[in-house]
Amino acid sequence: MANINWDKIEEVYSPLNKTPKKGELLELEIITSEQIDKFNLELIKSFIRSWSLLLNNKHVKVFKVLEIIDGPNLIKAKIQLKIQVTEEAEELRRFCRDILHILNTDHIQVTRFSVKDAL
Repeated sequence: MANINWDKIEEVYSPLNKTPKKGELLELEIITSEQIDKFNLELIKSFIRSWSLLLNNKHVKVFKVLEIIDGPNLIKAKIQLKIQVTEEAEELRRFCRDILHILNTDHIQVTRFSVKDAL
């Protein structure tokens, strides 16, 4: 079995500096240390569009994806929150962790994962 270098979420995740509200538009930005190949890019895009969180024994879509833009080492997603997230926005942190795991299992390192207000 190949050794996987797992990114530490504390080192790459930059959360929003406020508690986002239901309906708010946000931008997720994922930057990798190397180019993401076409297969992994489509996998990540599909994952972003379909990701849900188990809350109270139900899978809940936390956000609606409005747009995904990609570049060689970059994926940006404009999202609209469908639920009121916790004060620490733990839901977005869990999403970040899941993305890290997918990319890391294919030996793609994430250098930054940020959440910001959408412009």
